[in-house]
Amino acid sequence: MRVDLAKHKGLSGDVVRLMALGGAGLARFGRSYVSADLAAGRLAPVLEPFNPAIADRCRRLTCCA
Repeated sequence: MRVDLAKHKGLSGDVVRLMALGGAGLARFGRSYVSADLAAGRLAPVLEPFNPAIADRCRRLTCCA
């Protein structure tokens, strides 16, 4: 897939997604944002063992009084 960046302004999530689809490198998205691409095999999850679970992130960010 060829991505014409001249047609896009800034690096919105859509532009970064198109760049990843075009083979520009790795990108980090929520699974729901790219679920259709994952299901179709256009994108593949990588480095999942190194991605903290949402529950772990919430636990680290929550203050207990």
